[in-house]
Amino acid sequence: MIPNGVSVVIPNFNGKGLLEQNLPTVAAALKTLSIPSEIIVSDDASTDDSLVFLADQYPGIHVLKSPRNSGFSANINRGIHQAQYDLCLLLNSDVWLSADFFQSLLTHFEDDRVFGVQANILHPETEITQDGAKVPALSLSGIKATSNALGNHPKLTTFFLSGAAALVRSDYLRQLGGFDEVYSPFYFEDVDLGIRAWRSGWVCLFDQQAKCYHPLSVTIKSHHKLGYIREITRRNKLILNHLHLDGWRRTVWMVNSRLHFAAAFLTGRKKKINAFLAYKLLLKNYTFKSYAFSLSAVIPRIKAGLEPHITRVF
Repeated sequence: MIPNGVSVVIPNFNGKGLLEQNLPTVAAALKTLSIPSEIIVSDDASTDDSLVFLADQYPGIHVLKSPRNSGFSANINRGIHQAQYDLCLLLNSDVWLSADFFQSLLTHFEDDRVFGVQANILHPETEITQDGAKVPALSLSGIKATSNALGNHPKLTTFFLSGAAALVRSDYLRQLGGFDEVYSPFYFEDVDLGIRAWRSGWVCLFDQQAKCYHPLSVTIKSHHKLGYIREITRRNKLILNHLHLDGWRRTVWMVNSRLHFAAAFLTGRKKKINAFLAYKLLLKNYTFKSYAFSLSAVIPRIKAGLEPHITRVF
């Protein structure tokens, strides 16, 4: 497939300073393309001067304005559904791109099985990779998605694509409905999307050559208290396991999660109790989706394209 263009979708909330710093690098990287491109900024009811800045300095950017703050998934989904080109770069506002960012990324889409490709996300000061290929793991406590890897192969598979910087087929993305908004306001929605892509029969890749820079979780930590972040993290991890575990692992996890809730209840661990109750409430009326493959079936496929080539895990 020869893509007809690239749509860059950037979710924003009170990020004028980040846009001011990072949009020039996006524009510079897009200029290297021989195909059309566009930038879409989906604004989640910002109260700073983000919209004024964009209208003044970047009038060619397509700005989507939300009347209320709806969280990451709903906000970026608005941009995804407005993207007009075959490929969609999902990009955090606090990420900046190398000048040759797209050079190697586009070659992966010659294979129609490829859902998307994650870029090599580096720390801006040390230039050390902080988000590499994601190593899949399952334990008695559920899905593990925190280990990163680097390797010696240009097409490493990855468990999921980091929401900070990933180039994805717009059509496949829309077929999945974008990011699942049950995870709002943030966290684990990118893990879920990757798992759904694999379970649909597609492939997620990591490109070590496509470099970008990201000060980790700047936007979330600047807007929310640590206790709230931890509670949402616990809730969303429960949701992820509930939706994707299968077989005996799901049974063991269900028992373990309820034992942990009982222990939290007996010891008065309020945030753990709240996380569990919120998880149960959110899935009460959830419309469950069916996929071609179970998680246990796709894990070997991911490992086959990753583990033989790993040179470092972190």
